[in-house]
Amino acid sequence: MMRLEYVKGRSSKHWRAEQIGASVVFRWGRIGQPERKAVKSFDSAEVAAAELRRRQRAKLRKGYVWRAPAWVQLWLPFGS
Repeated sequence: MMRLEYVKGRSSKHWRAEQIGASVVFRWGRIGQPERKAVKSFDSAEVAAAELRRRQRAKLRKGYVWRAPAWVQLWLPFGS
């Protein structure tokens, strides 16, 4: 699962979300601290997917950037 991070000045936060059927699990918090979690249920999987995309776009507009999980970063060849 990819996550979004925002690091600017004294702020360092992360946000990620995962769709499971008609629900979306949101996880967020300060980098290096325990994360918070919320589950939101929707009427259908399509509505859940639309809400997930909407929230991702909102985070990107605020300055968050995509970050790959640590295991993906370790797997990538040097220089990539």
